[in-house]
Amino acid sequence: MGRARTEIFRVDEVAPFLYGVTPEEVDAAYRTARGVHLLRDADDLPHWRAIFPDATIFWEPGQAFMVAEHADSFRAGLAHIDIVSPNLLEAQQVYGLADPAALVGAMLDDGARIAALRMGAADRWSARGTAMTCSASGGAGAGDRGSDRRG
Repeated sequence: MGRARTEIFRVDEVAPFLYGVTPEEVDAAYRTARGVHLLRDADDLPHWRAIFPDATIFWEPGQAFMVAEHADSFRAGLAHIDIVSPNLLEAQQVYGLADPAALVGAMLDDGARIAALRMGAADRWSARGTAMTCSASGGAGAGDRGSDRRG
């Protein structure tokens, strides 16, 4: 049986952590980072990619952004990042699909290189490339389900 994860923001105001630094404000000392985690909407993703051209960019879209009216912006953002990881409800709201495998496939079809669908204690789906295979393994939640889509 896996362990559940609880995320707690230990600050009074979360907004500065979501939107506090613009890509242009990143100090030169950090611009050689090999990995960047972004928790925000898609507006500045092209600028983040320009600042970090060689880094792996992991995008966790902000919950308020993940609604049907932002679907086009979400899809456009996928071209600028390496890994996208919405939760199940967020992805369902953007795509209007219920099936986790179909949601992961849709993100890949829309340009995601790697898509990881967070499903809480239910499961987790992830995919990469162009052909999907599934395997179950133990992990952080109640179960991890990995999918590898390769051409």
